[in-house]
Amino acid sequence: MSLIRRRGAAALLTAAALLTGAIAPAHADDPAIELDVPTTYYLNQPGVGPTGGTRLWLEPRLTGGAAARADVTLKIDASDLKGKAKLRSRRQCGQHAGGTTYTFTCDLGTLTSGKPKLLDAVYIEAKPGAKLGAHGKLRYTFSAPGVPDSTFETEVWVAGPTLHTRVEKPLKNLKAGSTIAFTPELRNAGAYPAKGLGLMLHTNHLQAAVQYRNCRYGTAGDQSTAYCSFDQTLEPGQAYEVSEPFSISVSKTVIHGDISYSASLPGVAHEWQDGPGADPAQLEQVGSGPELSLRPVERPASAFVEYGRPIPTTLSLDTDLQAMAQPIEGRTGQTVEVRLGMRNAGPGQPKRPTIKVTPPEGTTVVPPEPDLEEPLDWECGPETAGAKAYHCRLGGGMTPGDTAAVTLTFRIDQRVRDAVGRVEIVDNPKFPAHDPDRSNNTAPLEARATGGPLVEPTQTPDTSGDQAPAASGSTSGSSGSGPLIATGMALAALLAATVAAHRYRTRRSSAPTDTT
Repeated sequence: MSLIRRRGAAALLTAAALLTGAIAPAHADDPAIELDVPTTYYLNQPGVGPTGGTRLWLEPRLTGGAAARADVTLKIDASDLKGKAKLRSRRQCGQHAGGTTYTFTCDLGTLTSGKPKLLDAVYIEAKPGAKLGAHGKLRYTFSAPGVPDSTFETEVWVAGPTLHTRVEKPLKNLKAGSTIAFTPELRNAGAYPAKGLGLMLHTNHLQAAVQYRNCRYGTAGDQSTAYCSFDQTLEPGQAYEVSEPFSISVSKTVIHGDISYSASLPGVAHEWQDGPGADPAQLEQVGSGPELSLRPVERPASAFVEYGRPIPTTLSLDTDLQAMAQPIEGRTGQTVEVRLGMRNAGPGQPKRPTIKVTPPEGTTVVPPEPDLEEPLDWECGPETAGAKAYHCRLGGGMTPGDTAAVTLTFRIDQRVRDAVGRVEIVDNPKFPAHDPDRSNNTAPLEARATGGPLVEPTQTPDTSGDQAPAASGSTSGSSGSGPLIATGMALAALLAATVAAHRYRTRRSSAPTDTT
Protein backbone atom coordinates (compact mmCIF):
# COMPACT_ATOMS: atom_id res chain seq x y z
CA MET A 1 0.00 0.00 0.00
CA SER A 2 1.33 3.48 -0.87
CA LEU A 3 0.15 6.83 0.32
CA ILE A 4 0.53 9.42 -2.44
CA ARG A 5 1.05 12.89 -1.04
CA ARG A 6 1.91 15.95 -3.08
CA ARG A 7 2.97 19.05 -1.22
CA GLY A 8 4.08 22.36 -2.66
CA ALA A 9 6.11 23.51 0.35
CA ALA A 10 8.83 25.98 1.14
CA ALA A 11 11.18 23.10 1.70
CA LEU A 12 14.58 21.55 1.21
CA LEU A 13 14.60 20.30 -2.33
CA THR A 14 17.34 22.86 -2.86
CA ALA A 15 18.37 25.97 -0.97
CA ALA A 16 16.19 27.93 -3.37
CA ALA A 17 13.22 25.71 -2.65
CA LEU A 18 13.35 26.87 0.96
CA LEU A 19 11.66 30.02 -0.22
CA THR A 20 9.34 28.91 -2.97
CA GLY A 21 6.08 27.05 -3.37
CA ALA A 22 2.75 27.07 -1.57
CA ILE A 23 2.04 24.69 1.30
CA ALA A 24 -0.87 22.34 0.62
CA PRO A 25 -1.32 19.91 3.55
CA ALA A 26 -2.56 16.43 2.77
CA HIS A 27 -6.03 15.48 3.88
CA ALA A 28 -5.39 11.72 3.79
CA ASP A 29 -3.81 9.74 6.61
CA ASP A 30 -0.44 11.15 7.49
CA PRO A 31 2.50 9.11 6.21
CA ALA A 32 5.06 7.66 8.60
CA ILE A 33 7.82 9.65 6.91
CA GLU A 34 7.30 13.19 5.68
CA LEU A 35 9.16 15.11 2.95
CA ASP A 36 8.43 18.63 1.78
CA VAL A 37 8.97 19.07 -1.95
CA PRO A 38 7.75 21.74 -4.35
CA THR A 39 4.95 20.77 -6.67
CA THR A 40 6.94 22.18 -9.60
CA TYR A 41 10.69 22.52 -10.09
CA TYR A 42 12.45 24.39 -12.90
CA LEU A 43 15.89 23.38 -14.20
CA ASN A 44 18.35 25.58 -16.01
CA GLN A 45 18.36 25.11 -19.74
CA PRO A 46 20.87 22.52 -21.04
CA GLY A 47 24.49 23.59 -20.75
CA VAL A 48 23.79 26.22 -18.08
CA GLY A 49 24.71 25.68 -14.44
CA PRO A 50 27.30 23.66 -12.53
CA THR A 51 28.95 20.69 -14.19
CA GLY A 52 27.45 17.49 -12.89
CA GLY A 53 24.12 19.03 -11.98
CA THR A 54 22.63 20.77 -8.98
CA ARG A 55 22.31 18.98 -5.66
CA LEU A 56 18.84 18.08 -4.43
CA TRP A 57 18.68 18.73 -0.69
CA LEU A 58 16.28 16.20 0.83
CA GLU A 59 15.43 16.12 4.54
CA PRO A 60 12.98 13.35 5.51
CA ARG A 61 11.42 13.51 8.96
CA LEU A 62 9.34 11.15 11.07
CA THR A 63 5.67 11.80 11.81
CA GLY A 64 3.06 10.17 13.98
CA GLY A 65 5.02 10.43 17.22
CA ALA A 66 7.55 7.68 16.42
CA ALA A 67 10.87 8.16 18.21
CA ALA A 68 12.85 6.33 15.53
CA ARG A 69 12.48 4.07 12.49
CA ALA A 70 15.14 1.63 11.32
CA ASP A 71 16.00 0.28 7.88
CA VAL A 72 14.54 3.23 6.01
CA THR A 73 15.08 3.32 2.26
CA LEU A 74 14.30 5.92 -0.37
CA LYS A 75 13.57 4.96 -3.96
CA ILE A 76 14.00 7.71 -6.53
CA ASP A 77 12.19 7.22 -9.81
CA ALA A 78 12.96 9.64 -12.63
CA SER A 79 11.90 7.37 -15.50
CA ASP A 80 9.39 10.01 -16.62
CA LEU A 81 12.32 12.37 -17.25
CA LYS A 82 14.16 10.25 -19.82
CA GLY A 83 15.35 12.45 -22.63
CA LYS A 84 14.64 15.57 -20.55
CA ALA A 85 16.90 15.45 -17.49
CA LYS A 86 19.59 13.26 -16.02
CA LEU A 87 20.39 12.34 -12.43
CA ARG A 88 23.53 11.14 -10.73
CA SER A 89 24.00 9.84 -7.20
CA ARG A 90 26.64 8.99 -4.62
CA ARG A 91 27.07 7.96 -0.98
CA GLN A 92 23.91 6.32 0.46
CA CYS A 93 22.36 6.18 -3.00
CA GLY A 94 25.21 4.34 -4.70
CA GLN A 95 27.56 5.59 -7.37
CA HIS A 96 25.59 6.33 -10.53
CA ALA A 97 27.00 8.56 -13.24
CA GLY A 98 24.74 11.18 -14.75
CA GLY A 99 22.24 9.72 -17.18
CA THR A 100 23.17 6.06 -16.58
CA THR A 101 20.06 5.22 -14.59
CA TYR A 102 16.71 6.78 -13.78
CA THR A 103 15.78 4.63 -10.78
CA PHE A 104 17.93 3.89 -7.74
CA THR A 105 17.53 3.23 -4.04
CA CYS A 106 19.16 5.08 -1.14
CA ASP A 107 19.86 3.35 2.19
CA LEU A 108 19.04 5.87 4.94
CA GLY A 109 19.45 3.53 7.91
CA THR A 110 17.72 4.81 11.06
CA LEU A 111 15.76 8.06 11.19
CA THR A 112 15.42 9.62 14.64
CA SER A 113 12.77 12.14 15.58
CA GLY A 114 14.23 15.60 16.24
CA LYS A 115 17.53 14.74 14.55
CA PRO A 116 17.34 15.77 10.90
CA LYS A 117 19.22 13.62 8.43
CA LEU A 118 20.08 15.70 5.37
CA LEU A 119 20.49 13.65 2.22
CA ASP A 120 22.88 15.39 -0.18
CA ALA A 121 23.63 12.51 -2.52
CA VAL A 122 21.44 13.25 -5.56
CA TYR A 123 22.11 15.70 -8.41
CA ILE A 124 19.95 16.74 -11.36
CA GLU A 125 20.43 18.72 -14.57
CA ALA A 126 18.79 19.14 -17.95
CA LYS A 127 19.93 16.65 -20.54
CA PRO A 128 21.89 18.08 -23.49
CA GLY A 129 19.55 18.51 -26.42
CA ALA A 130 16.43 18.49 -24.26
CA LYS A 131 13.60 20.62 -25.59
CA LEU A 132 12.92 23.74 -23.58
CA GLY A 133 9.59 23.37 -21.83
CA ALA A 134 9.82 19.58 -21.63
CA HIS A 135 8.66 18.25 -18.27
CA GLY A 136 7.96 15.06 -16.33
CA LYS A 137 7.51 13.59 -12.84
CA LEU A 138 10.23 12.91 -10.26
CA ARG A 139 8.99 10.53 -7.54
CA TYR A 140 10.36 9.76 -4.07
CA THR A 141 9.14 6.70 -2.17
CA PHE A 142 10.14 6.01 1.44
CA SER A 143 9.88 2.49 2.84
CA ALA A 144 10.36 1.13 6.35
CA PRO A 145 9.34 -2.16 8.00
CA GLY A 146 5.82 -2.20 9.46
CA VAL A 147 4.54 1.05 7.92
CA PRO A 148 3.02 1.96 4.54
CA ASP A 149 5.25 3.46 1.88
CA SER A 150 5.20 7.24 1.60
CA THR A 151 5.43 8.70 -1.91
CA PHE A 152 6.03 12.30 -2.96
CA GLU A 153 6.40 13.78 -6.41
CA THR A 154 7.56 16.90 -8.21
CA GLU A 155 6.96 17.99 -11.78
CA VAL A 156 10.35 18.94 -13.22
CA TRP A 157 10.58 21.39 -16.14
CA VAL A 158 13.50 22.08 -18.45
CA ALA A 159 13.91 25.86 -18.21
CA GLY A 160 10.62 27.60 -17.64
CA PRO A 161 8.80 30.92 -17.50
CA THR A 162 10.36 34.34 -17.00
CA LEU A 163 8.78 36.52 -14.33
CA HIS A 164 8.87 40.31 -14.57
CA THR A 165 7.86 42.93 -12.01
CA ARG A 166 6.15 46.25 -12.63
CA VAL A 167 8.21 49.37 -13.26
CA GLU A 168 7.54 51.42 -10.13
CA LYS A 169 7.76 55.15 -9.55
CA PRO A 170 9.32 56.64 -6.39
CA LEU A 171 6.90 57.18 -3.52
CA LYS A 172 7.37 60.80 -2.46
CA ASN A 173 6.01 63.11 0.22
CA LEU A 174 4.80 60.31 2.47
CA LYS A 175 3.41 61.49 5.78
CA ALA A 176 5.60 60.51 8.71
CA GLY A 177 4.04 57.73 10.75
CA SER A 178 1.32 57.03 8.19
CA THR A 179 0.32 53.70 6.62
CA ILE A 180 0.35 53.11 2.89
CA ALA A 181 -1.19 50.38 0.74
CA PHE A 182 1.20 48.79 -1.75
CA THR A 183 0.09 46.41 -4.52
CA PRO A 184 2.82 44.49 -6.40
CA GLU A 185 2.23 43.39 -9.97
CA LEU A 186 3.87 40.55 -11.92
CA ARG A 187 3.90 39.34 -15.50
CA ASN A 188 4.78 35.95 -16.93
CA ALA A 189 6.98 37.08 -19.82
CA GLY A 190 7.97 33.53 -20.78
CA ALA A 191 6.47 30.90 -23.05
CA TYR A 192 5.40 28.42 -20.36
CA PRO A 193 3.00 28.49 -17.42
CA ALA A 194 4.45 29.45 -14.03
CA LYS A 195 3.41 27.18 -11.16
CA GLY A 196 4.15 27.41 -7.44
CA LEU A 197 5.04 31.09 -7.36
CA GLY A 198 6.76 32.79 -4.44
CA LEU A 199 6.68 36.56 -3.91
CA MET A 200 9.13 38.29 -1.58
CA LEU A 201 8.59 41.89 -0.47
CA HIS A 202 11.33 43.73 1.41
CA THR A 203 11.40 47.15 3.05
CA ASN A 204 14.09 49.42 4.45
CA HIS A 205 13.03 51.94 7.11
CA LEU A 206 9.40 50.89 6.70
CA GLN A 207 7.46 48.03 8.27
CA ALA A 208 5.26 45.50 6.48
CA ALA A 209 2.28 44.47 8.62
CA VAL A 210 1.68 40.78 9.42
CA GLN A 211 -1.51 40.05 7.44
CA TYR A 212 -2.13 37.09 5.17
CA ARG A 213 -2.13 33.45 6.17
CA ASN A 214 -0.13 32.27 3.15
CA CYS A 215 2.66 34.72 3.98
CA ARG A 216 5.55 34.60 6.42
CA TYR A 217 7.00 37.75 7.95
CA GLY A 218 10.20 38.76 9.64
CA THR A 219 11.97 41.84 10.94
CA ALA A 220 15.70 42.48 11.23
CA GLY A 221 16.58 45.88 12.64
CA ASP A 222 14.99 48.55 10.45
CA GLN A 223 14.21 46.09 7.67
CA SER A 224 11.16 43.91 7.20
CA THR A 225 10.40 41.03 4.84
CA ALA A 226 7.20 39.31 3.73
CA TYR A 227 7.30 36.07 1.76
CA CYS A 228 4.04 34.84 0.24
CA SER A 229 3.45 31.56 -1.59
CA PHE A 230 0.77 31.03 -4.23
CA ASP A 231 -0.52 27.69 -5.43
CA GLN A 232 -1.63 29.24 -8.72
CA THR A 233 -0.68 29.08 -12.37
CA LEU A 234 0.42 32.24 -14.17
CA GLU A 235 -0.31 32.00 -17.87
CA PRO A 236 2.26 33.16 -20.45
CA GLY A 237 1.89 36.81 -21.47
CA GLN A 238 -0.52 37.60 -18.65
CA ALA A 239 -0.04 40.23 -15.93
CA TYR A 240 -1.27 39.75 -12.37
CA GLU A 241 -1.63 41.79 -9.20
CA VAL A 242 -2.06 40.67 -5.62
CA SER A 243 -5.71 40.49 -4.59
CA GLU A 244 -5.20 42.75 -1.58
CA PRO A 245 -2.49 45.34 -0.92
CA PHE A 246 0.33 45.04 1.57
CA SER A 247 -0.11 47.41 4.50
CA ILE A 248 3.18 49.18 5.17
CA SER A 249 3.89 51.54 8.05
CA VAL A 250 5.98 54.60 7.25
CA SER A 251 8.77 55.69 9.59
CA LYS A 252 8.12 58.59 11.93
CA THR A 253 11.59 60.08 11.45
CA VAL A 254 13.69 58.34 8.74
CA ILE A 255 13.38 60.45 5.60
CA HIS A 256 14.63 57.94 3.01
CA GLY A 257 13.66 54.28 2.68
CA ASP A 258 12.75 51.83 -0.04
CA ILE A 259 10.47 48.95 -1.00
CA SER A 260 11.47 46.10 -3.28
CA TYR A 261 9.82 42.91 -4.40
CA SER A 262 10.67 39.96 -6.60
CA ALA A 263 9.05 36.76 -7.76
CA SER A 264 10.60 33.35 -8.01
CA LEU A 265 9.77 29.77 -8.83
CA PRO A 266 11.21 26.64 -7.21
CA GLY A 267 14.33 25.38 -8.90
CA VAL A 268 17.82 26.41 -9.89
CA ALA A 269 16.53 28.46 -12.82
CA HIS A 270 14.80 30.82 -10.38
CA GLU A 271 16.97 31.00 -7.26
CA TRP A 272 16.53 33.95 -4.91
CA GLN A 273 19.33 36.45 -4.96
CA ASP A 274 21.21 36.81 -1.70
CA GLY A 275 20.12 39.88 0.22
CA PRO A 276 18.67 41.21 3.41
CA GLY A 277 15.69 39.25 4.56
CA ALA A 278 16.36 36.28 2.27
CA ASP A 279 17.08 34.00 5.22
CA PRO A 280 13.93 32.00 6.02
CA ALA A 281 15.01 31.84 9.67
CA GLN A 282 14.08 35.53 9.90
CA LEU A 283 10.53 34.86 8.76
CA GLU A 284 9.11 33.53 12.01
CA GLN A 285 5.64 35.07 11.93
CA VAL A 286 2.72 33.74 9.91
CA GLY A 287 -0.25 35.89 9.03
CA SER A 288 -3.70 34.98 10.33
CA GLY A 289 -5.80 36.97 7.89
CA PRO A 290 -7.35 35.92 4.57
CA GLU A 291 -5.32 34.13 1.94
CA LEU A 292 -3.60 36.41 -0.53
CA SER A 293 -4.03 35.46 -4.19
CA LEU A 294 -3.12 36.75 -7.64
CA ARG A 295 -5.68 38.07 -10.11
CA PRO A 296 -5.25 38.90 -13.81
CA VAL A 297 -4.96 42.54 -14.88
CA GLU A 298 -4.55 44.14 -18.28
CA ARG A 299 -1.16 45.82 -18.57
CA PRO A 300 1.22 46.35 -21.49
CA ALA A 301 4.46 44.37 -21.53
CA SER A 302 6.38 47.66 -21.42
CA ALA A 303 5.07 48.25 -17.88
CA PHE A 304 7.27 45.42 -16.56
CA VAL A 305 10.97 44.71 -16.28
CA GLU A 306 12.94 41.55 -15.54
CA TYR A 307 15.11 42.99 -12.79
CA GLY A 308 13.27 45.64 -10.82
CA ARG A 309 15.12 48.15 -8.66
CA PRO A 310 14.20 49.19 -5.11
CA ILE A 311 11.45 51.79 -5.03
CA PRO A 312 12.66 54.90 -3.17
CA THR A 313 10.39 56.32 -0.50
CA THR A 314 10.68 59.84 0.88
CA LEU A 315 8.93 61.50 3.82
CA SER A 316 7.51 65.00 3.71
CA LEU A 317 9.68 65.80 6.71
CA ASP A 318 12.46 68.36 7.16
CA THR A 319 15.59 68.14 9.22
CA ASP A 320 18.10 70.63 10.62
CA LEU A 321 21.75 69.65 10.31
CA GLN A 322 24.28 71.85 12.07
CA ALA A 323 28.00 71.87 11.27
CA MET A 324 30.54 71.73 14.11
CA ALA A 325 34.29 72.21 14.24
CA GLN A 326 37.09 72.48 16.77
CA PRO A 327 40.02 74.80 15.99
CA ILE A 328 43.35 73.42 14.78
CA GLU A 329 45.77 74.29 17.58
CA GLY A 330 49.48 73.54 17.66
CA ARG A 331 52.97 74.64 16.68
CA THR A 332 54.19 75.03 13.14
CA GLY A 333 55.44 71.65 11.89
CA GLN A 334 53.22 69.63 14.21
CA THR A 335 50.44 67.23 13.25
CA VAL A 336 47.33 67.52 15.39
CA GLU A 337 44.03 65.66 15.57
CA VAL A 338 40.84 67.68 15.27
CA ARG A 339 37.24 66.52 15.68
CA LEU A 340 34.74 67.77 13.14
CA GLY A 341 31.17 66.84 12.54
CA MET A 342 27.54 67.72 12.69
CA ARG A 343 24.48 67.63 14.88
CA ASN A 344 20.98 66.66 13.80
CA ALA A 345 18.43 68.92 15.45
CA GLY A 346 15.60 66.98 13.78
CA PRO A 347 12.83 66.30 13.36
CA GLY A 348 13.84 64.13 10.37
CA GLN A 349 16.58 61.52 10.12
CA PRO A 350 18.67 61.98 6.95
CA LYS A 351 20.59 59.22 5.20
CA ARG A 352 24.36 59.35 4.79
CA PRO A 353 24.91 63.05 5.45
CA THR A 354 28.25 64.41 4.24
CA ILE A 355 30.60 67.16 5.36
CA LYS A 356 33.14 68.95 3.18
CA VAL A 357 36.28 69.96 5.04
CA THR A 358 38.30 72.83 3.55
CA PRO A 359 41.57 73.19 5.54
CA PRO A 360 42.71 76.67 6.54
CA GLU A 361 45.57 78.09 4.52
CA GLY A 362 48.84 76.84 5.94
CA THR A 363 47.44 73.43 6.95
CA THR A 364 47.02 70.11 5.16
CA VAL A 365 44.89 67.05 5.89
CA VAL A 366 47.15 64.06 6.53
CA PRO A 367 45.64 61.02 4.76
CA PRO A 368 44.92 58.31 7.33
CA GLU A 369 46.28 54.81 7.08
CA PRO A 370 43.56 52.27 6.28
CA ASP A 371 42.53 50.09 9.22
CA LEU A 372 40.36 47.29 7.94
CA GLU A 373 39.78 45.84 11.40
CA GLU A 374 37.88 48.85 12.67
CA PRO A 375 34.22 49.53 11.84
CA LEU A 376 33.83 51.98 8.98
CA ASP A 377 31.42 54.61 10.28
CA TRP A 378 32.81 57.41 8.14
CA GLU A 379 34.21 57.39 4.64
CA CYS A 380 36.68 60.21 4.05
CA GLY A 381 38.75 61.12 1.02
CA PRO A 382 39.91 64.09 -1.05
CA GLU A 383 37.23 65.86 -3.02
CA THR A 384 39.18 65.14 -6.20
CA ALA A 385 42.57 63.52 -6.74
CA GLY A 386 45.20 65.77 -5.17
CA ALA A 387 42.67 68.26 -3.79
CA LYS A 388 43.12 69.81 -0.35
CA ALA A 389 39.41 69.67 0.49
CA TYR A 390 38.09 66.44 2.00
CA HIS A 391 34.65 64.89 1.90
CA CYS A 392 33.58 62.77 4.87
CA ARG A 393 30.34 60.80 4.61
CA LEU A 394 28.62 59.15 7.53
CA GLY A 395 27.93 55.52 6.74
CA GLY A 396 24.39 55.46 8.11
CA GLY A 397 21.79 57.92 9.32
CA MET A 398 21.51 60.32 12.24
CA THR A 399 18.56 60.19 14.59
CA PRO A 400 17.23 63.53 15.85
CA GLY A 401 19.41 64.81 18.67
CA ASP A 402 22.47 62.82 17.57
CA THR A 403 25.92 64.33 17.19
CA ALA A 404 28.40 62.60 14.89
CA ALA A 405 32.06 63.54 14.77
CA VAL A 406 35.10 62.30 12.88
CA THR A 407 38.75 62.85 13.78
CA LEU A 408 41.01 64.15 11.01
CA THR A 409 44.73 64.77 11.33
CA PHE A 410 46.08 68.12 10.13
CA ARG A 411 49.68 69.13 9.55
CA ILE A 412 50.44 72.76 10.39
CA ASP A 413 52.76 73.82 7.57
CA GLN A 414 52.82 77.58 8.22
CA ARG A 415 51.48 80.13 10.66
CA VAL A 416 49.17 82.19 8.47
CA ARG A 417 47.48 85.31 9.77
CA ASP A 418 43.73 84.84 10.43
CA ALA A 419 43.69 81.49 8.61
CA VAL A 420 40.18 80.06 8.51
CA GLY A 421 38.86 77.05 6.64
CA ARG A 422 35.40 75.63 6.85
CA VAL A 423 33.34 72.56 7.63
CA GLU A 424 30.31 72.50 5.38
CA ILE A 425 27.39 70.10 5.26
CA VAL A 426 26.83 69.20 1.62
CA ASP A 427 23.68 67.60 0.29
CA ASN A 428 23.73 64.04 -0.93
CA PRO A 429 21.96 64.38 -4.30
CA LYS A 430 20.56 60.88 -4.04
CA PHE A 431 19.36 61.31 -0.46
CA PRO A 432 18.72 65.03 0.12
CA ALA A 433 18.51 65.97 3.77
CA HIS A 434 15.49 68.30 3.35
CA ASP A 435 17.25 70.95 5.42
CA PRO A 436 15.57 74.33 4.78
CA ASP A 437 17.75 76.22 7.28
CA ARG A 438 21.13 76.48 5.58
CA SER A 439 22.43 79.20 7.90
CA ASN A 440 23.99 76.67 10.29
CA ASN A 441 25.26 74.21 7.68
CA THR A 442 28.75 75.74 7.77
CA ALA A 443 31.18 76.23 10.63
CA PRO A 444 34.54 78.01 10.43
CA LEU A 445 37.65 75.88 10.94
CA GLU A 446 40.24 78.13 12.57
CA ALA A 447 43.97 77.53 12.54
CA ARG A 448 45.58 78.77 15.78
CA ALA A 449 49.21 78.11 15.08
CA THR A 450 52.15 79.17 17.23
CA GLY A 451 55.86 79.24 16.47
CA GLY A 452 57.55 80.08 13.23
CA PRO A 453 57.23 83.26 11.20
CA LEU A 454 53.82 84.81 10.72
CA VAL A 455 52.88 84.64 7.03
CA GLU A 456 50.35 86.86 5.33
CA PRO A 457 47.50 84.98 3.61
CA THR A 458 47.65 84.55 -0.15
CA GLN A 459 43.89 84.12 -0.41
CA THR A 460 40.89 85.59 1.32
CA PRO A 461 38.93 82.90 3.19
CA ASP A 462 35.29 82.62 2.19
CA THR A 463 33.46 82.58 5.49
CA SER A 464 30.18 84.04 4.32
CA GLY A 465 27.34 82.46 6.18
CA ASP A 466 29.66 80.57 8.54
CA GLN A 467 27.91 79.96 11.81
CA ALA A 468 28.17 77.12 14.26
CA PRO A 469 25.09 75.61 15.90
CA ALA A 470 23.70 77.27 18.97
CA ALA A 471 23.98 74.11 21.01
CA SER A 472 22.63 74.23 24.54
CA GLY A 473 25.31 75.42 26.92
CA SER A 474 27.79 76.46 24.21
CA THR A 475 29.36 79.87 24.15
CA SER A 476 29.74 82.10 21.13
CA GLY A 477 32.24 84.83 20.50
CA SER A 478 33.67 86.90 17.71
CA SER A 479 36.88 85.72 16.08
CA GLY A 480 39.41 87.89 14.36
CA SER A 481 37.72 87.22 11.02
CA GLY A 482 34.29 88.13 12.25
CA PRO A 483 32.10 85.00 12.01
CA LEU A 484 30.47 83.44 15.03
CA ILE A 485 31.92 80.07 16.08
CA ALA A 486 31.02 77.72 18.90
CA THR A 487 33.96 77.65 21.30
CA GLY A 488 34.99 76.67 24.78
CA MET A 489 34.29 73.62 26.93
CA ALA A 490 30.70 73.13 25.74
CA LEU A 491 31.64 72.36 22.13
CA ALA A 492 34.66 70.33 23.15
CA ALA A 493 32.51 68.25 25.47
CA LEU A 494 29.81 67.83 22.82
CA LEU A 495 32.29 66.57 20.22
CA ALA A 496 34.21 64.42 22.69
CA ALA A 497 31.00 62.85 24.01
CA THR A 498 30.44 61.11 20.69
CA VAL A 499 33.53 58.98 21.29
CA ALA A 500 31.76 57.05 24.03
CA ALA A 501 28.85 56.14 21.81
CA HIS A 502 30.49 55.67 18.40
CA ARG A 503 33.73 54.40 16.94
CA TYR A 504 35.01 56.17 13.88
CA ARG A 505 37.80 55.73 11.47
CA THR A 506 38.65 57.28 8.15
CA ARG A 507 40.08 55.58 5.14
CA ARG A 508 42.27 56.77 2.34
CA SER A 509 40.17 56.99 -0.78
CA SER A 510 38.81 59.31 -3.35
CA ALA A 511 35.81 61.40 -2.42
CA PRO A 512 33.01 59.07 -1.30
CA THR A 513 30.34 58.38 -3.86
CA ASP A 514 27.00 56.75 -3.25
CA THR A 515 26.43 53.57 -5.21
CA THR A 516 23.27 52.30 -3.54
